[in-house]
Amino acid sequence: MTDDIQSGGNMEMKDAPPQLEFGKNKPAAGTPSSGSVVSLAELENAPKKSRVDVDALRTKGMGVVQSVMGVFQGRGWLAIALLVIFFFLFLFLPPVSLGQRLQGSSGYTALTAENATLAHPDGLTLAIDPAEEEKIRAKISSLPRADFLDTEAAEEFRLASEALPAYLTPKSPYYQLALRGENAQPLTLSVLIPNESEPWETLDLYGWDGAEWQWIPSRLDRVQEALVSAVTTLPSSLMVMQTAVQELSIATEAEDLPSAQFYGVLDRVALVSMKIGTLGELNGDPALLPPGSVATEFELAPTVRNWIAGRQPNRLLVTDMLMNTTDRATQRTRLLELVQQGQYAGLVLDYRALTAEDKLAYSSFVTELAADLHAQQSWLAVTVGAPQLLETGWETAGYDWAALGAAADQIYMIMPADPQMYAPGGEVEQLLSWATTQVNRYKLHPLFSTLSTDGTATLAASEVLNLLGQVAAVTPITGSVEPGAELTFQLDGEATITTDAPTGALLLKTAEQGYWLGTTQWLRARLDLFSRYNLGGVVLNDLLAEGNFSGLLMALNNHRSGMAAAPATSEVVWRVTAPDGSATEQRLALQQATYSWQAPAVTGAYQIGAQVLGNESGSVAVEVAEAIAEVVVAAADEPLPDVSADELQFTFITDVTVPDNTTLVTGDAFTKTWRVKNTGEIEWPRNTKLTFLQGTQMTELSEVIVGKVASGAEKEISVQLTVPDAAGSYEAQWAVMVKDEQIPQAIVTLAIRASSGVSAEGISAAFVTDVTAPDNTQFENGEQFVKTWRVRNNGSEPWPENTKLTFLAEQQLTAVSEVEVGAVAVGAEKDISVELTAPNENGTFRGQWVLTIDGNQIPGGIMYVVIKAGEETAADPNPGNPSPAPAPIAGGSFELGGHISNTGFPHSDLMHYAGMNWAKVQVRYPGSADGIIAAAHANGFKIQLSALGPAGMVTDGGFNDTIANWVAGMAAAGADAIEVWNEPNLPREWQDGHISPEAYTQLLCKSYASIKAANPGTAVISAAPAPTGWFGGCSPAGCDDVPWLQRMYNAGAASCFDYIGAHHNAGATPPSATIGHPADPGSTHHSWFFLPQTQTYFNIFGGARQLFYTELGYVSPEGYGWIPATFAWGGNTTVAQQAQWLAEVVSLSSQTGMVRAVIVWNVDFSCYGDCGGVQDPQAGYAIIRPGGSCPACDSLHGLLGTR
Repeated sequence: MTDDIQSGGNMEMKDAPPQLEFGKNKPAAGTPSSGSVVSLAELENAPKKSRVDVDALRTKGMGVVQSVMGVFQGRGWLAIALLVIFFFLFLFLPPVSLGQRLQGSSGYTALTAENATLAHPDGLTLAIDPAEEEKIRAKISSLPRADFLDTEAAEEFRLASEALPAYLTPKSPYYQLALRGENAQPLTLSVLIPNESEPWETLDLYGWDGAEWQWIPSRLDRVQEALVSAVTTLPSSLMVMQTAVQELSIATEAEDLPSAQFYGVLDRVALVSMKIGTLGELNGDPALLPPGSVATEFELAPTVRNWIAGRQPNRLLVTDMLMNTTDRATQRTRLLELVQQGQYAGLVLDYRALTAEDKLAYSSFVTELAADLHAQQSWLAVTVGAPQLLETGWETAGYDWAALGAAADQIYMIMPADPQMYAPGGEVEQLLSWATTQVNRYKLHPLFSTLSTDGTATLAASEVLNLLGQVAAVTPITGSVEPGAELTFQLDGEATITTDAPTGALLLKTAEQGYWLGTTQWLRARLDLFSRYNLGGVVLNDLLAEGNFSGLLMALNNHRSGMAAAPATSEVVWRVTAPDGSATEQRLALQQATYSWQAPAVTGAYQIGAQVLGNESGSVAVEVAEAIAEVVVAAADEPLPDVSADELQFTFITDVTVPDNTTLVTGDAFTKTWRVKNTGEIEWPRNTKLTFLQGTQMTELSEVIVGKVASGAEKEISVQLTVPDAAGSYEAQWAVMVKDEQIPQAIVTLAIRASSGVSAEGISAAFVTDVTAPDNTQFENGEQFVKTWRVRNNGSEPWPENTKLTFLAEQQLTAVSEVEVGAVAVGAEKDISVELTAPNENGTFRGQWVLTIDGNQIPGGIMYVVIKAGEETAADPNPGNPSPAPAPIAGGSFELGGHISNTGFPHSDLMHYAGMNWAKVQVRYPGSADGIIAAAHANGFKIQLSALGPAGMVTDGGFNDTIANWVAGMAAAGADAIEVWNEPNLPREWQDGHISPEAYTQLLCKSYASIKAANPGTAVISAAPAPTGWFGGCSPAGCDDVPWLQRMYNAGAASCFDYIGAHHNAGATPPSATIGHPADPGSTHHSWFFLPQTQTYFNIFGGARQLFYTELGYVSPEGYGWIPATFAWGGNTTVAQQAQWLAEVVSLSSQTGMVRAVIVWNVDFSCYGDCGGVQDPQAGYAIIRPGGSCPACDSLHGLLGTR
């Protein structure tokens, strides 16, 4: 399951406001359209006849005047009076029309107490306070957004458009506003939110002042679906802008330069030794601070405070300075000198505990200081105290956020320490929503500690975790123990750890107190929240302090790179260190009170230790002594149970050490450890053994004691082996047996490659580039050419003289099967060439070659040649008419499967009952899937693997080869289907700035060739794109699913997969619906609906490929009582509807023939709420509901029966 764009789906559709008919009857580009109150078009197009009538009327009036003058000759006073009367009549008739002009006929409308609003039909309303006696005259006009952005627009609009910052996207028309005369009264602007402007929380108003775009404070009115702004000075222009998330600036506080490990992570370091003194002076020695010139990786800035840690802030020092003109001037001078003389980038002002009576003076001082610093090209950051939420709103004490935000460059806002305030919709989200109405969001920098906390004070991680206690044996150990002995260990403290469901933060509880843990997941959750509001950065107090959890730097880097957050965990990692120094680990939930360990057959000193969230919790030494012969003889009072091997059950879990195909040096000793599980209901007896079965034994031992294994328990079994002396590949099989009889399917395998004289640990290769004949080069039939690859020795050991390039698979295109490479130093690059000949047949041909030493493959050493021979068939740009693609592997009729969390298959019976014969698991590079594949097959399921790695690795050298080699190993291990990567159209899954359907197609084709060479029966599924219209097309920053698939098709992807991968997790209607999704009832976007999405994908490839839904599910909050806000559209879906709709999906898929298989997301996931730092109701998608019921199993069984 995925989140953001995929989970919750189609951001461009959610919570859409009523349709505004922007741009209707729009004028030509560059011409503003007026509102009904202006009606410029009506004035310009007024009938000319009116002017003729006016002239006639004027002539007639003059004749009347002359007649009257004749009648009243000699009565001069009367004539003068009449002339005055006629003169005023003339002024009020057209064309002068003085009355109309006074009333605003030139486009201005008078706003009075009786007529207090001016509304423009394009969504902008201007209002005055009816209680104000002064009236104003205002005018509003608008230019449609498309015309504003038109490159042919009038110059004034084009200049404004070209000056738009990259982080602002216009969403509304370009409004122009004007007032006649002066205005001193408050005005209210209200702008209706345009369509397709989600998310609303990150919309802002901006105005163009002729030189730059200025932020205009506004608040979101969800009831009116508008942005509302209170102003005194009316902006001359206005637009609604969608802001973009920018990389969070990361700052911290320190007394000196941080260590090198923080380079590349920090953007700013605030130096914290200076204090305000008396008379406006500063206390502290600036010479003790590192100068700004020594920092090249980040900016340095001094912080000036009125407080010392552990003591109350000294408010009087600040207020005395503010009230005295001389002291105030001195303070400004000293602060400027501090920045200038230290060559710092800026200044942080951190004056705390100011009260409401200080607000005006402090705002004025900050405004003056900011102007001084800006004049010398320096910035100013101001720390503001956390406001209090009252019934009347936010009380900010001595800090006028709006005034300070207008003057300063950054506002450091102190955040609450209590994680409960971060709950969805809680006080922190309310604070952020309010703060972004007071201060430009890009100036806001939340300030918080990375340490653990009790809700008020900060604490070191070890100080808190030590409350869990140290490792101790439940039963004290005296002396040594024999192989096979069962020992139990625990942490001896009284504390417990729980997860706060709304926030995902971990809470450690003792009888007296609760402690919130400053884990990497909790840090990431806060970073993600602040990024959601598109804030400018964060200030991480205590980041450099001892006592932080390990991994914070990685969490910061992962957030910046867009990598998914690691899931929150409260596991104990139990570690057993063997006598040879090798270690095995087992992760158990912290709530599981004890850890059971069985002494192995290998004797010597063992250490049993534990680690909780990176904190070591001590260890216990255990000496395993030589087994006594009598141990294997049943004691008289403890008879062996009468159990036969056929009654027992077995599941292979994983290779703990030495995964298959590991290359080892000849003659070296090694320990092979397998993890297996008793999946039956009967305990394995104490005479259970691991017995050599066949292959190369590599040890004198033929059996190893396994001992008792309880029902449902896992067991690690180890054998000490030695690599054979001769180079080559070796395999062995061992069986778990009882009474010399094998437990059904209880076989574990070993496969290694032995290399002579080379340390396999340091040998590695990376593909650099195709020097000649890049992929898909066109050659004439029979044409000879030279293929040259450039590779790099990226390992820690040199390649020896006997290094070769060896043909591996597919078309060889030459009689030569190997080429000498020779020695290559560490870090050096090598060009390797092979003479090849294009086949006489037309088509695309591929060959695989690999670097080898003594016949053993060098990791990362596979290279490909891909050419086109003869006449090339051009790709049809119209996806509706695809060129013929090879038929997929034979698959049969529709099949069903489920995405599982527990690979022990505890719900296999229910899955089979529901008609499922597939299981799916996601595997992350470089993990092994061997155990998962074996477990699925042992439980009667085909296995579909989704293979992916971190987004950042896609730009690594040799990336395609690395992944191709990795997935080929899965195919060789028996995977039935492999989905190559996951949602590569998103920057979360594929490196931001490098997203490309063509680049992904290259990975897919390389992987397809490798998979088919390893196992032709493994089906290849293209990576399902996230279904979305969020990006508005396709770019390196993100790509909508439809253009993604179209460009894949045109890149020739149809010949590189068997099935089209698809995801559908945002449905909240019956699968056959085409409209009516709760998120946007009027939308018909395909991503909301199963059948339209299926038809869209199927048609892009012209029906040549069926779909394989690797994730499909319907979320229901039933049984949980709430649902994360981003999934609100699924809040009314019932479990009964989930069951009904899944059955309808199966029915439609079978009937239409467009779908090969559906993997239900999901079967048994248990996380609900914060899942890996993301609000995700995974358990709400699960078909096994709280309490163990499965209505969907019944509905699916009714269609498919038991499979």
